[in-house]
Amino acid sequence: MKKIPPYEPTNDLIFKFVFGREERKRVTLTCINDLLGRTGEDAFVDLDFQNVELIPATEDEKQGRLDVFAVLDNNTRIDLEMQVFNHLNMDKRSLFYWSQMYLHFNGLKRGDGYLKMKPAIAINILRYSFLPQPDPFSRYGLYNPETQHKLTDDLEMDFLEIPKYKNKPIKEMNRME
Repeated sequence: MKKIPPYEPTNDLIFKFVFGREERKRVTLTCINDLLGRTGEDAFVDLDFQNVELIPATEDEKQGRLDVFAVLDNNTRIDLEMQVFNHLNMDKRSLFYWSQMYLHFNGLKRGDGYLKMKPAIAINILRYSFLPQPDPFSRYGLYNPETQHKLTDDLEMDFLEIPKYKNKPIKEMNRME
C-alpha cells in the first residue's frame, strides 16, 4: 500500500481534527451544505457532534467507529467518512455504517411510531475511484428502478471520489470543489 504523508488532509486524524470538532463546526456545516447542494432556506444551520462509537449488542457483533457523526438542526443524522484505501467493500461498509446510524442513534423506544425516525445521510469521501460513472459526486437512495419513484428520503448515501476531480483555476470551481 502507498504510504500517505502525515499532514495529508485526507489522513483520518487530520480529517477528524478539521471536521469533527466543536470549534470548527461552521467548517463542517459549510462542507455538508455544499456537498448536499443546500442553500438559503434549505441549508442546515446547526449541528451537534455525537459519539462515534458503534457499540454492538453482543460481543459477537461487529463494532465500528464513524469518522464524524453529527445530528443536524432538523434531526437528520449525518456521517462524514474519509476512506483513503480501497478495501473493495465500500458499498457494504457504507451501508453498515448507515444502518447503524439510522437504527441505533434515532432513539426509537417501545411504543414509538415509526414516523419518529429521522433521515440518515452517509457522505463518503474517497481518495480512490469507486463507481463506474465519471462524475466525482454521486448520490444514492431507495427508489423504484422502473418508475424512478423515490420511496423515502430517510436513506441517502453520497460518494465524493477525489481522483475524478480535474485541476482547474479556482475561479472556475463550484462550491463543492
